[in-house]
Amino acid sequence: MKLRTCLWLSLTLNTILIGAAGWLAVGRSQPKVSEGPRQLRSKPPLRAPDEAAAPLAASEAQRPRPSTLDPLPLAWTHIESTDYRVYIANLRGLGCPEQTVRDLVLADVNGMFAARVKELVDGVTDKFWPLLSRPDEFQKVVDEKKAELDKMQQERRAMLGALLGQEDPRADENKAIEEAGRREASARLADFLPDEKRDRFVAEQEGFALAQSKLAQTPDFTGPERAARQKDLQDAHNRAISDLLTPEETQELRLRQSDTTQLRSRLNGIEVSEDEVRTLAKLQLAHQETQMAEVLGPERFAAFERAGDTRFTSIQRVAQRVGLPDEIALEVFQMRNTAEQSLRAVQQDPSLSDDDRRALLQTLGQETRRSIADTFGPNAFTAYERLDGAWLQQFNAR
Repeated sequence: MKLRTCLWLSLTLNTILIGAAGWLAVGRSQPKVSEGPRQLRSKPPLRAPDEAAAPLAASEAQRPRPSTLDPLPLAWTHIESTDYRVYIANLRGLGCPEQTVRDLVLADVNGMFAARVKELVDGVTDKFWPLLSRPDEFQKVVDEKKAELDKMQQERRAMLGALLGQEDPRADENKAIEEAGRREASARLADFLPDEKRDRFVAEQEGFALAQSKLAQTPDFTGPERAARQKDLQDAHNRAISDLLTPEETQELRLRQSDTTQLRSRLNGIEVSEDEVRTLAKLQLAHQETQMAEVLGPERFAAFERAGDTRFTSIQRVAQRVGLPDEIALEVFQMRNTAEQSLRAVQQDPSLSDDDRRALLQTLGQETRRSIADTFGPNAFTAYERLDGAWLQQFNAR
């Protein structure tokens, strides 16, 4: 699988969707305007911006009007419409303040998209460890969810631009979404805790984030003063979390907060179970490489080691770009290992004269280049030389 930089997924898969989480939280906190979501009509199409929208539906306009001495009976159905532009025109026709119109429309649009995002997020809830044990599937899910989320964000901004004349009608809305997303991410990080304890954890995380933000915005501290206050905040936060969680819960939290991104990339192409991934994450956190070898066994651990070796990953990257299998990448990597071992042996051989050493190194370099080019093919070899071919210059040393 092509190794690609991805949204932050080491805490839990769902936390990459922090924007989605924000939509969910904002959608829940704002009032519902109707029983069902209104959508921009595609059939018939929306009116152009310069066309006036009727303030009331035609059927309502044709109703007999009561005496002007009597108050006009008004129901929400007179205002509501499946066409957002008609709905906005009706609200303005009733004299609603512009800010109120914007608030109602934003709440309704956010609610509509929140429902779609909830479907997107719910599909991967509680699947962190199973997906981490299957890196190919993990990366595919990451790419698919991010693409869907980006598309929804574009649709939402385009809708707000068409309805209200600007894509970001409220400057502080992004801040609210960011804060809500942060709370949602904390909740998903702690989804293994009981509800009451999870709520306390989220509150503590939010308080810590706000305190850090306030400290960062305070200009009067010197560098050492700021560092000392930051340490005090961190220590207080750590004590609060320690008091809240059991040792077992603390260990699970630390695993989820650890950098599993590197572990996931090194497990690429290796068959591992969910239990093995969890064990490997614990061992990585404790820097116990020997025990990791025991869990994986010789063959899988060798593959695990290669995946952490930039010499191999650069070869693998080139092979994948030109559609070559990993077996070819492994063959080229073994060629490099053999060539570098021979290089060191020649350089350290005291029985060789300088001229003999240079001649041997040049011959070894030529044979290595030819072997790699034959295995890779000319195009892939040229790409590899540009990407990571500097080591081949060692054979030309004088």
